[in-house]
Amino acid sequence: MLSGAEGNPRSYRLDDDGNPRDIDVPRQSVQHERVSLNQPFFFGANHLRIDVGYQRNLRQEYSVPEFHSIPSSRIDPNDQLALEFELETYSVAVHYEHRLGPTTKSTHGFNAQWQRNLRGGFEFLLPDFRTSRAGAFSLWEKQMSDRWLINGGLRLDYAENQTSFYRQFVWDSNENITDSLVAPLTDDGYFNWSASVGTNLTLRDGQWVLKANLGKSFRVPYPAETVSNGIHHGTFRHEIGTPDLSSEQGYQLDLSADGRWTRVEASLALYFNYFDNYIYLGPTFPARFSPLPEAGQIFQYRQDDAIYTGVELYWKWELLSFLSLKQAVDFVQSYNPRTRLALPFTPQPAIRTDLRWAFAHGHWLEEAHLELGHQYHFAATGNLRIDRSENQTPAYSLWEVGVGADFLWHRQPLRLSIQVQNLMDTFYLAHLSRYRLLNIPEQGRNWVLTLKLPFSGKLTKA
Repeated sequence: MLSGAEGNPRSYRLDDDGNPRDIDVPRQSVQHERVSLNQPFFFGANHLRIDVGYQRNLRQEYSVPEFHSIPSSRIDPNDQLALEFELETYSVAVHYEHRLGPTTKSTHGFNAQWQRNLRGGFEFLLPDFRTSRAGAFSLWEKQMSDRWLINGGLRLDYAENQTSFYRQFVWDSNENITDSLVAPLTDDGYFNWSASVGTNLTLRDGQWVLKANLGKSFRVPYPAETVSNGIHHGTFRHEIGTPDLSSEQGYQLDLSADGRWTRVEASLALYFNYFDNYIYLGPTFPARFSPLPEAGQIFQYRQDDAIYTGVELYWKWELLSFLSLKQAVDFVQSYNPRTRLALPFTPQPAIRTDLRWAFAHGHWLEEAHLELGHQYHFAATGNLRIDRSENQTPAYSLWEVGVGADFLWHRQPLRLSIQVQNLMDTFYLAHLSRYRLLNIPEQGRNWVLTLKLPFSGKLTKA
């Protein structure tokens, strides 16, 4: 974890302690255990699949205890466990795929999940909580002709969130209580449904593929969005949940077209999403600041109607048999009808271009290539790009270059490549980076050496 992750970075924490191998605080430890069973059953052309799983995730964050979390007289310098979350997850999923003939297929099933989280440590972010989720669905797919496919589906879900009451007092250096962080007791249930219908049309012997999909979705608020109240280390902000959040409802329209010619291939995707009660995290306005020292502005989960729309364009042109040019453009526009501003954390529009020169040699050298890449990310400024109290981010341009080869070494295929990212050592800020809040730039010039050794073969009896 970055030095100063609990608040603003301090210069003295960056001093070299003479030991390059020790792990100082703040730091984190994560243990994850998973056991799962995947069992299929086949009945001719039909099959049943059952998935059962258990996961345990233990996350521990360590820091130096401070008086704002513990009264000065009770501080134990040897107890550095600031936060602990022990999350257990039990899950089961069953689906049955049934063919109703050569052109029709249906899939039916259900899934359920139960979670329990136990907290620990002298700091506070989330209380103990339990969640349960269960749903049943039915999907249908029909091949109307060799070129035309239609599909649709319906799903019903029920969910519950149960959180425990917790209060964390805030102390000053004289052992006086100055404030408190509170997570309320909640017990909420949510019933939702989702559906979709889509089509896939192939034209001109596969030269064109057109797709369209219309759907309705939902998302149930998670306890982190309803009852959190504390510093989320690593994100450098104090986050607060909103207990009375309702389910988020979304309505989507997706259109895409893929084309392929002799030397050119291209794809275009358009999407429009309207959300009723969209759940998102944003800076408070008017700005409110954390009662904890150096914790900065408070970010709170809230709900508003929202629009997300955008376009993705990709094309590749083989200029010569050994030279190709490809480019990808992505643009996302978010809009809050209430504030008439963009939603926070909206990605910057970007254009990515790559020029690749490749040639085949034969014998031990199968192929070598040289690649030049460029990225341009537009600025995140103005009412249609950032929310109130959100930092602006300047535009930036990045270059990268790479060289690689596929060859054989004693019949063993190898792939070796060297890439230089941010070739010009450009100083830039990424709008969605967690370090953006602190004006910490991204990596400078970065060298990447990759060696891949693929293995293949068959196991035989001796």
